Amino acid sequence: MQDCNGIDLAATGENLHRLRLEHGFRVHDLQMKFGISFQAVYKWERGDGLPSIEVLLALAKLYGSTVEELLVQQKAESSSDKT
Repeated sequence: MQDCNGIDLAATGENLHRLRLEHGFRVHDLQMKFGISFQAVYKWERGDGLPSIEVLLALAKLYGSTVEELLVQQKAESSSDKT
C-alpha cells in the first residue's frame, strides 16, 4: 500500500465510491462538474491516489460532507501486531 501520511487509500477509495453512488452521480458527472478525467476518478476509487485538496473540498461540498469524512485514516498497529 502506498504511504500517504496516515491516509488509508483503499478505504478512502471505497468511501469515495460509496458516496458517489449514494448521491446518484456517475463518473461522467464528476468529470464534467470538475473538469477531471474519468481515469482520475477510477484511480481514487481504486485507492491508487487521492484527489487534490481543491477537488476534495468540492466533493465534500457536493456530498454534504467534510474532507475529514471523505478521508479514512490508517489504523495504528497495536503492539501485538508487531510481533
